[in-house]
Amino acid sequence: MPFTVAVFVSRNPELTPAEFQSAYDQYLPKMKEIVGDEAKPDSITRYYVRRSKSDASKPLSYTKDGEDFEYDLVAFLNFADESVARKFHEKYAENKEKIAGGLSKIAQVEKSRLIGVEEAKI
Repeated sequence: MPFTVAVFVSRNPELTPAEFQSAYDQYLPKMKEIVGDEAKPDSITRYYVRRSKSDASKPLSYTKDGEDFEYDLVAFLNFADESVARKFHEKYAENKEKIAGGLSKIAQVEKSRLIGVEEAKI
């Protein structure tokens, strides 16, 4: 049964949103290589947060003013099943310094969040 992990990432504030997007897109193949074929996601769908036209430091928000939303990327890692997602987690933990070291140049790793999600059955 397919298994999906939602990822929320905040960019390094020294980078513009465009620089972050380019750097993250270049980072993904390296991360996949580090975790290996047996643990890499089948697909990674990325959504970069749009910015407000009136204040580019804020996300385009349809509720409140967006100040409480600190993420620049919402991604979905899709795995064949939960066991592959667990392997990914294990490989990530084994190689955390290498993976997080590369990511820390472009993102605020300590703010990142990964959560398991499931598709609605209705």
